[in-house]
Amino acid sequence: MPARHSRHAIGFVAVALLTVIGIGTALLLDQMRQTARDAADGVVQRAASVVESTVNRLFLQIDGTLASLPGLVGQVSSQRNPGAEEVSQILRSINFQNLNFRDLLLVRPDGVAWASARASSRDRPLPIELRETGPAQRSGVVRIAGPVQNPTTGEWALFFLRPVRLPNLGLLYAAAEVPIPLVVTLLNPAAEVPGLRVAVTRTDGRLLVGLPHDEARLSRQSAEAAGAGEVAPPPAAVAAIVAARPTLYRTIAITVTLDAAAGMTEWQRDRDRLIAVALGASLVVVALALAALLVVQQRERTERERQRARATLESAIESMSDGFVMFDAEDRLVVCNERYRDLYSVSAPFIVPGASFEHIMREGARRGQYPQAGDDLEGFVRDTVTWHHGNHPPIERMLPDGRWLLITERPMPDGGTVGIRTDITAQKQAMRELAIGERRYSALAKAGAIVTWQANAEGTILEAPGWTALTGLPDTVLRDGGWVAVVHPEDQAAVPPNWVAAADADGSVDIEFRILTGGAWRWMRVRGAPVYEPPQSRPLEWVGTIHDVHDRRAAQAALAESEARFVRAISAVGMGTWDWNLTTDVLHLSPGYEALYQKEEGSLPTARAAADATHPDDVADVTAAVDRALKGIEGDSYDIEFRILRPGGGLRWLRMQGRAERDAHGKAIRMSGVTQDVTARHDAEQQLAHMARHDALTDLPNRTMLRERMDAAMADAGRGNASAIFCLDLDRFKQVNDTLGHPVGDALLRAVTARLLGCIRGTDMVARIGGDEFAIVQSSVNQPSDARTLARRIIAEISRPYEIEGNRIVIGTSLGIAIAPQDGIDSDRLLR
Repeated sequence: MPARHSRHAIGFVAVALLTVIGIGTALLLDQMRQTARDAADGVVQRAASVVESTVNRLFLQIDGTLASLPGLVGQVSSQRNPGAEEVSQILRSINFQNLNFRDLLLVRPDGVAWASARASSRDRPLPIELRETGPAQRSGVVRIAGPVQNPTTGEWALFFLRPVRLPNLGLLYAAAEVPIPLVVTLLNPAAEVPGLRVAVTRTDGRLLVGLPHDEARLSRQSAEAAGAGEVAPPPAAVAAIVAARPTLYRTIAITVTLDAAAGMTEWQRDRDRLIAVALGASLVVVALALAALLVVQQRERTERERQRARATLESAIESMSDGFVMFDAEDRLVVCNERYRDLYSVSAPFIVPGASFEHIMREGARRGQYPQAGDDLEGFVRDTVTWHHGNHPPIERMLPDGRWLLITERPMPDGGTVGIRTDITAQKQAMRELAIGERRYSALAKAGAIVTWQANAEGTILEAPGWTALTGLPDTVLRDGGWVAVVHPEDQAAVPPNWVAAADADGSVDIEFRILTGGAWRWMRVRGAPVYEPPQSRPLEWVGTIHDVHDRRAAQAALAESEARFVRAISAVGMGTWDWNLTTDVLHLSPGYEALYQKEEGSLPTARAAADATHPDDVADVTAAVDRALKGIEGDSYDIEFRILRPGGGLRWLRMQGRAERDAHGKAIRMSGVTQDVTARHDAEQQLAHMARHDALTDLPNRTMLRERMDAAMADAGRGNASAIFCLDLDRFKQVNDTLGHPVGDALLRAVTARLLGCIRGTDMVARIGGDEFAIVQSSVNQPSDARTLARRIIAEISRPYEIEGNRIVIGTSLGIAIAPQDGIDSDRLLR
């Protein structure tokens, strides 16, 4: 799947999951809210039922007690006219047995207590008007008065009144005083739910008992009732759950309310938890989506790097001087370079990716690609395939055009094979020439080119067959040391005539020097060894040979000169070669390599020392590139550019290319490569980039850079940030140019540039857009006043006289100003 589609899929899945989480959370919250609402409503209904039952039971008990008084007191009053104390004794007995009221009284029609269970209430008027109880003639109907504050106890109470007629006593009122706290105590169990309110009221809204108990409200209500005759019902609770119940007394009702916030507290807590869980899940989804996007982005970056590495590898393969080929585990061609096809030009039509090694060999053999195949083509192909599958030493093969190839193939860890084809025609020719040289050497030895000699214990040469043939000198000069006369003057000091004196610590002699022979100087190698006769410790004699090694010394000199030329060549282009032993960390460097790092020779003995000279910001990149090559992540080679710190300050850019070499187990054991100083190229690139955006004469920004700055200023102007654009032409500049010459004109332009730069702030820009044309971009919030101030300063500065090359020059300037966004925000239109 393309990366762009992957990102879209990740975004779609993330949005879908977030949508599901949001919708699911909303539905679950709504369901939980409805459940909590139903539960709260059930709590209110149950509380209302309990309150209703408690009030009915209490009121009925009190009413029953009042209704039984005529029977209890009437038994006494029917026989005689009892006194108040006697009746009070009966009331105290009843009151003692009943806890539902505080006091039990018999009240005369004038409102004064005639008899009471409590002595403090007797002969005192009730704190209520009897008229509140309704018509007295309705005997048997209880009336409830209050709440009122008992003047004696200070408690708020309800009074239950029932008119009764007693023999010998006439019309009286049976009254029961019920303290409000007593009723509250009975109702408290029903109102234990937080936020629950209970109200026992009259049908006119007047509160009898309320939970929570509030005596201040009862007091205010009493005062209002006294002033207006009735009390308005309390305002309905806002956002509350309400349950209303009637009582057995039609003028009294019960209202139970539960504050919605209190009733939904548990739901709110669960809601907050669910929202937190939903937010957490959303964050997890977002985090996973971001992580997936990062993975996709990393995959894209890895793919780009892989493609770049593959392109680099293919380029390196194509640039190889040897033929390169790779076969996969199924022995099918993966890749080869053009050099490989050139070497096997006859087989080239069959060397295509996917072709098998055996097929390529067979078709090439049929068409004469391998002269050594002979008549048994299949046998040749079979033997070659067997060699190809094994880890064998390199072999040599001849091509139809007479060239020779060294064929090297190595197995890869994945089962494939990588091969190198090296043209060794020149080496073969050199070997033939070497063989010819050896044959010549043998012939020369036979002809006297190799001389054997014998000397006594003191080193005096006794005989040397072939000496005369080799040197043209008589044998007699050997015995008196005259042979030194034919030694090259530069070598005579190192060649003493006494062999014993020339012997080294182990008693042997091995000296090379030049001898004049046949009119030319030739290099000879003299070797000698002592001969002992046990048990003597001193040599008995000396024997040795004289070899003509002139050809070898000439080859060595040519090789040294070739190496010197190579060193000079790579030093001239700022290059150096290196070889790194991974086991010992020792670096073998080409001569002058340390100069690339601005260091002395021998100062980079290890890879660590070279790494320490790398710029700190580039160490990680260089280390990573080397590590990838060592691990074979992107092939065995790398190519990277980095900076180094000069010892005296400053930076240099180096390009390093390296390739890892592996043992039979695929482990990297060494790495070699080349390093080149590319500082000049980097400096040139920076200079070119600067020149592309700046005027060559004044080094001011040119039209390209001006346009970029104006586009940025116009974008700011679109957001309300004002900018001023100045266009300047120098007056009389052409006259100065024509009369005083272009060098003076150029100097004048540079002087004008310096004055313009002195007029502006660091945030403004001056650009040269023509011969004597300049532009200024001024960013300021105080436009156009800042533009007018700058214009006056520019005109004053430009108009001051100039002293250039002994000439006093006076010029002026024509200046135009446009303000953005007032005059528009189009850059081309403002410049016009």
